[in-house]
Amino acid sequence: MRKYYIRDNQYTENQIQQLKLEQIALPVMANKPLRLFKYFSNVTNEEGENFSLEALKNNTVHLTHPKCFDDPYDSNAFIDYSNYVTNRIMYYFESCGLQHCENETYGSLLDKLAHKLTEQVIHGSDNEHIFIKDKNEKERANRYNLILKIRYLINQGLSDKQTIIRCILATIKEEYNNSKNTLDRFKISCFSESPYLMLMWSHYANKHTGFCIEYEIPEFSDESEKLLRNIYPVIYTDTRNDLSSAFLNWESSGSPGIDGLCEMYKYGLLSKSLDWKHQKEWRLISVDDIIDVDDHDNCQFFKIKKVYLGHDMSPEDRKEIIQICKEKNIPYIGVTIADNCFEMRDCDVLCEDCYKMEEKSE
Repeated sequence: MRKYYIRDNQYTENQIQQLKLEQIALPVMANKPLRLFKYFSNVTNEEGENFSLEALKNNTVHLTHPKCFDDPYDSNAFIDYSNYVTNRIMYYFESCGLQHCENETYGSLLDKLAHKLTEQVIHGSDNEHIFIKDKNEKERANRYNLILKIRYLINQGLSDKQTIIRCILATIKEEYNNSKNTLDRFKISCFSESPYLMLMWSHYANKHTGFCIEYEIPEFSDESEKLLRNIYPVIYTDTRNDLSSAFLNWESSGSPGIDGLCEMYKYGLLSKSLDWKHQKEWRLISVDDIIDVDDHDNCQFFKIKKVYLGHDMSPEDRKEIIQICKEKNIPYIGVTIADNCFEMRDCDVLCEDCYKMEEKSE
């Protein structure tokens, strides 16, 4: 049986199917968190940039394309290739006025399509005469691309059926790859519900040497509406769902529509393996730059409530972070490992009084 979890609550497959995006957006969630946390590595890159410090100083968060995530399955929308190809062949088949028989085979459809397109191009027909009219600009471009390639082959004396079939399939594969690149229209920033997650400190705060920022979730208002309405909890699951229909609808209509977008979120952008359930993750998602960002994809975010300093942060970094916090009047505290169990907790010692402030970096 397929498993789905949202904030430790288990859902059935049918419940997930019926779930609307507005039902899980941050403002309407039952027992919604009052704060969100983001872990930062505090690492300076080769160009001398430290995006973690910039986020702290400017009260911003960075939005990233899903393809940049460390988990290759994270937000990696599954599109069944054979299903996609079959549907695209049927689309071209019907778009050029062909009628198919019940239970007609894939091979038969391809043969008839290749014959019809070859015949039309040889007789000098242009796109408007080959295909039924379509208002979708993207589909018109797809059709033009296909006919252009077939016309080139025919002009080269390569008009045999198998060559044209290979051309059709290669063009559909290009469309498939372009459909997958649709995810480039989305950008994401990730958060957690807790600053005490040991694995998060290890993976995302540079082995406990970075820091974690606590953001206070504001009341719903005109100023906060855009951010609040686009923050959702991650759906942890053991299943990858086929999003072929959503991408095909986007292809044919030029827009995913509310239902298609909901599918992409539930089964793609918010979908993550159960192996990551410990992260208690939430996501701010922007599609087509609905969230205002600067040239580096940073957006202004909620008020910083507190900063948590990593257990193994160097004295130099610790002093720098503390100085920034003091300048911006932000509370801060060290996070340490509990003595009697495997968990993180606030340090009992003030950072300024801690022996780690006196350690010399290697």
